[in-house]
Amino acid sequence: MIISRKKALQTLLNSFAFLPVFSKSKVAKRTPVATFLEANKRSREYTLSVFEQMPEESMEFKPLPEMFSFQRHFTHCIEFTAGQLTNHLKIKDPFADIKWNDLSKAQTKQELNHFYDWVDTVVKGATPAQLAQTGNFGGDKEVDLLRLLYICENHLIHHRGALVVYLRQKQIVPNGYVGW
Repeated sequence: MIISRKKALQTLLNSFAFLPVFSKSKVAKRTPVATFLEANKRSREYTLSVFEQMPEESMEFKPLPEMFSFQRHFTHCIEFTAGQLTNHLKIKDPFADIKWNDLSKAQTKQELNHFYDWVDTVVKGATPAQLAQTGNFGGDKEVDLLRLLYICENHLIHHRGALVVYLRQKQIVPNGYVGW
C-alpha cells in the first residue's frame, strides 16, 4: 500500500488531536498517595474476603503447633504495620493496648476495618515532608513513607497467602482473588 505524503501528514496531524484525551486520563493524574489508597482499598476487600471465609469455631486453627493461628495472622499484620508507621511518623499507636488473644471473630473484623481506616487517615493526612522523610528498615536507611507502606502491604500479602492454604486445609475453597 502506498500512502501519499499529504495523506501521511494529515494522519499524523489528526493523531495529535487525541493527545489531550490521553493526558487527561485518571491514571496520568493519579498521585502516588492516590495510587496507594486505591490499592489499600482493594487490599481491604480481599483481606476481609479471606477472613470471612473461616468459621468462628476455626479461628484458632493452625496446621502445626508452632504456627500462627488463622486469626493471629490478621492481628499480627495489624500490629506490624501499626508499629512500623507509628515508629516512622512518631505518632501514637491506636492498637497498642488491644488484647489480641481475647478477640472474637466479630471484634477482630472490627479491628481489621479500624486498621484499614486508620492507614487511610494516616496516609491522607501525611504532609509532603512526612512522605519524603526517610527512615531505616531492614538496614536500608532510605525508606520513605510510601515505600514503607508497600513493605507493610507486601508483608500482609505474605500472610494472606498462607491463610488461603489454611482455608484449603479446612476444606474451604477460597473466594476468587481480588486483583488490582
